[in-house]
Amino acid sequence: MFALAVVGVAAIAAAIACVRMRQEGRARAVAHAAHEVRGALTDIELCASSLARTGGNPVLDDSLETIRIQIERGSWAIDDLEAVRSRHQGKRGTSEPVDLACLVRRRARAWQRLAQLCNATFELEWAAGDAQVSANVRRLCQALDNLVSNAIRHGGGRILLRVLLDGGRIRIEIHDGGQGLPSPAAQPASRSSFRHGHGLSIARTAIECDGGRLDPLDDGVSVELPVHLSRLTPAAA
Repeated sequence: MFALAVVGVAAIAAAIACVRMRQEGRARAVAHAAHEVRGALTDIELCASSLARTGGNPVLDDSLETIRIQIERGSWAIDDLEAVRSRHQGKRGTSEPVDLACLVRRRARAWQRLAQLCNATFELEWAAGDAQVSANVRRLCQALDNLVSNAIRHGGGRILLRVLLDGGRIRIEIHDGGQGLPSPAAQPASRSSFRHGHGLSIARTAIECDGGRLDPLDDGVSVELPVHLSRLTPAAA
């Protein structure tokens, strides 16, 4: 009996060791992949900066800004991947006052260029004054980038991003030429659709972490975020 117990313990220990080795192997593979992607993004940024110094071409400038924003998205995704590898994925950063007008208008240039490349149009309607929102800026950028990208790629046609001040909250509406979303919006992607459907889920998680909400519209989505109370200016920009 003692011998059987020893054999059983040894088998369990061996199984645990195998699992640990596989986990370490996966973590190493994630680290290597993250390193390679980050290196590629860094080199792309260097090339974009070199082209930007030529200046004088609005189309080129907008294209370079689009590239820079996509590099940002890629870099943040790598940060998330490395956080998972190091088991710190629960740390999503803190909320802070965000100048929403500055953030949206900068990214609107990239969204407009992306829409042109996809045979769509992009328009921004701003009616929120200079109100700030309380949010994690990285997560907010991830949410808006995914929502607008989804509208451009899957809705198409005329993409309208409307920003309104509604009491103590900011309402961001994204309209497109598609058929709208099933309700409820942005449910987690299933195993059968592993490569698709993640953008809305990413956006919803990011928005809800900042005390906001994401809802479907007949022709798009709406986002509500809490206003940072030290800056409430209802006049349209």
